[in-house]
Amino acid sequence: MPRALKPNLAARRYVIALMAACIGAPAWGCGPLRMGYHPYPGLYERGADGVARGLDVELVREMSKRTGCIIEAAPSSAARSWASLHGGHLDLMSAVYYTPEREQWVDYLVQVWSRQVLLVPAATSNEEDDVSHFEANAQWRVGIVKGAQFGPTVTQWLDKLRGQDRLSESGDMPALLRAFEAGRVQGVLIYPLALHGRDAAWMARHRLRDWWPKDMVGGAWAVSKKTVDEATRLRLRDAAWGMLRDGTLQRLAREHLGDTIAAQYQFKEKP
Repeated sequence: MPRALKPNLAARRYVIALMAACIGAPAWGCGPLRMGYHPYPGLYERGADGVARGLDVELVREMSKRTGCIIEAAPSSAARSWASLHGGHLDLMSAVYYTPEREQWVDYLVQVWSRQVLLVPAATSNEEDDVSHFEANAQWRVGIVKGAQFGPTVTQWLDKLRGQDRLSESGDMPALLRAFEAGRVQGVLIYPLALHGRDAAWMARHRLRDWWPKDMVGGAWAVSKKTVDEATRLRLRDAAWGMLRDGTLQRLAREHLGDTIAAQYQFKEKP
């Protein structure tokens, strides 16, 4: 073969080798993306062994598998989560409260709609009680997670209690439930999910007061428009919607939360 043709042959062999290498690796990989979590029963819990477990952890694995994106855990707190996402310090965040205004800065994936209820000791309540029963006991306090968002009726009620100095705030839900069990607050505003892992004996000692049935609120994974390009956001959204449509999301919810708690949540593609 003439000497002048050897470089062309070498180049062709290089291209063929490069293509062969690409076939063995996902051409659609992305990331790493920083995923913000905050501790919540059933969603994100870190055991004594240091291993993170929960529905959100499992969903990250599934999303990574479907998109080829590397998603890294970046634990946060409920109070700092939105500021971190909005400020560009995170790329994704779980359990972000939905408002139409926030869609200027984030894309929401599959949304979860539910409502908050008040957890109280069974000894202080009966089935006929309403919200006025709790209000009448001036020494009783309500606990909430600092930075949490609520529906309009619940927010008005909390503002009333705040004006009476009857509102306490904790950094996260596990800390709030510890305060409740220690008797520092007599009521806790929760989603049913927060009771994940509680046994029948514990539940028998407590009651859930569903006093605001119309205050449905939505939350979802949110993806930053500031740090994540549009093509990647669409890929993540398509994967999330695919998990909803093929039943994977519902199946994982039942596996991690149990049938009773999972039934309290409505999954939707759009607000």
